[in-house]
Amino acid sequence: MIHLYIKTHNVTGLKYLGKTVQDPHVYKGSGKRWTNHINKHGYDVTTEVVGSYNTLEELIKASIPLSEQLNIVNDPNWANLRVESGDGGDTSKFIDYSKLNRGKGLTYEERYGQELATNMREVRKKPFSNSHKENISKASFGKTYEQIKCHICSNSLPSNCINRHINLCKTKTEKICPTCNITHRKFQEYCSQKCYYQRSNPKL
Repeated sequence: MIHLYIKTHNVTGLKYLGKTVQDPHVYKGSGKRWTNHINKHGYDVTTEVVGSYNTLEELIKASIPLSEQLNIVNDPNWANLRVESGDGGDTSKFIDYSKLNRGKGLTYEERYGQELATNMREVRKKPFSNSHKENISKASFGKTYEQIKCHICSNSLPSNCINRHINLCKTKTEKICPTCNITHRKFQEYCSQKCYYQRSNPKL
């Protein structure tokens, strides 16, 4: 038996049309926007069973017209990214990726407006309270990390900082100038102003 259901979030009012072969009152739904929404706002949801069908063909005959009638794709009150056609298909085809990262490269003022940007900066300037510091300390107390050996310098470091260490190690490895064939580690060891390594790394 395949069930077609409508779930309504009791706090936000967002709706979701879906199908399942499980108990629709227990099954939480699997849509990407819907699952993100309940992860953020909690699963306080009312479930209405629209119909139950013996075959997928029967479900599709009911779900597609209902999807179009309720306008579940374009109406912002619905979490569906596509019509419910019973196939559980790839929703990535229905996402407008041009809207993602639209704030990248913009200032706070350009992204949020002057008033909100000012408030956000003020919040970031505030130092952590003592209670906040204590909570951070409690969360990290007793936590251990696996020791991983750096393949460049052979030092062992905790797994939470090994990647940063390796990146720093790469910048410190010996460089051989193809012009003078001298190994350089420091600025003072450059053979001349015409040294290939110095010219290619003017800020070093």
